[in-house]
Amino acid sequence: MMKLKLFICGLFLSSFALNAAAQPASFAPLAERVLLSAVNISAQIDPAQDNPETVNGLLFDGSDGQTALGSGFILDTDGYIATCAHVIDKTSEISVTLYNGETYPAQIIGQDALFDLAVLKIKTSTSLTPVVFGQADDVRLGDWVLAVGNPFGLGNSVSAGIVSGKSRRFRDNAYEEYFQTDAVLAPGYSGGPLFNTAGEVIGIHNALLTTNGGFQGVSFALSASDSKEILEHLKTDGKILRSTLGATFGMRNGSDLTVIALENENIAPENNLQAGDVILEVNGEKIPSERDFLKKITLSPAGTTFKLAILRNGETFFQDVKTYMFEKTEKKEAQEVAIPLIEENNTFNAAGMMTDGNAVVAVQPESPAAQKGIESGDIVLKVNGEKLNEPNDLKLYLEEAASGQAPLQLELQNVKTSEPYAVELFSKAKSNDAD
Repeated sequence: MMKLKLFICGLFLSSFALNAAAQPASFAPLAERVLLSAVNISAQIDPAQDNPETVNGLLFDGSDGQTALGSGFILDTDGYIATCAHVIDKTSEISVTLYNGETYPAQIIGQDALFDLAVLKIKTSTSLTPVVFGQADDVRLGDWVLAVGNPFGLGNSVSAGIVSGKSRRFRDNAYEEYFQTDAVLAPGYSGGPLFNTAGEVIGIHNALLTTNGGFQGVSFALSASDSKEILEHLKTDGKILRSTLGATFGMRNGSDLTVIALENENIAPENNLQAGDVILEVNGEKIPSERDFLKKITLSPAGTTFKLAILRNGETFFQDVKTYMFEKTEKKEAQEVAIPLIEENNTFNAAGMMTDGNAVVAVQPESPAAQKGIESGDIVLKVNGEKLNEPNDLKLYLEEAASGQAPLQLELQNVKTSEPYAVELFSKAKSNDAD
């Protein structure tokens, strides 16, 4: 019996040692290194287009309402700076403060509202330390990250956390994917870098998710794998020159890239595209995701030719298609200069879930979904025994059931264990109210 006790104790100590080794003893060496590449950004808000300096009723700073505050990082030794477009939108007299306290006027080289990225440039004789981009696609759930930003204009600050989610979307933008982290962020972090433990940039701070106007453990960063390419286009061309095939694409049945609609009645027929077409391959290669396909098309020069394998009415054929300049002006509503918040009333359904397609993006504490054990990152496999075929199916099911408080049976896959489980929403919540 004594040997058994010692063996169990040894296992516990080994497990403790492994967990301790996984967490850095201190983030100080990493912080000292990466802070050299981070910058603070401030700008004067155009009085003619000034918005109230609150987001969803929350006051973000103690300024006079005329100064925008954000963060950024150094792209190269020539003085190019990366940040988010909403940080400098509708502003003037932009200035960049380096880690050593030196402040320089900055020029906007390029910005793009759709991708929410911008490139600035400063002139300085000071030696600059550019960031190193990491492989964002290699990031795993649970990996340690270090966030750098300029909270409330206080200056460079750091916050550590883990990657709590991947491949998140919350702006109905198929081009973007976000890391979800629990690193504590505050207004002023927007545009700042998110580092892995190797000191490489894997993300760019972009948004907070909140139900009460404060940080609640969920923040988002644009994936650096996407951002690096966009920033290079902005640095070189000053803007993103988009191309199109004349059609709108979306995912159906969870994996079929489908022509949803024809957005240009001249281009789409010329490319022999019809609504309902399923795109199987591009240039002989399978399509990894909707995002990869759209980026490949959108960022290619006008006149680029692709060979598509198309499934139509049960038959597969190959079609050469050509990209054309995208003429529609991309326009995004004005955003506040601090990290934008996702408002509770516009995000969570009656079950207390925020969903994106069939994925659960966030769960409100004490909500019906939380009480049933649903977690952020879980995947809904079936509703009332039926598979989800369209991106909005889950949303429609939830809205319909909530309006009549009808029982709703969900079959899900747990994000942590990958095990399937089933829950019933609304019916029990209703009977509890009656009690």
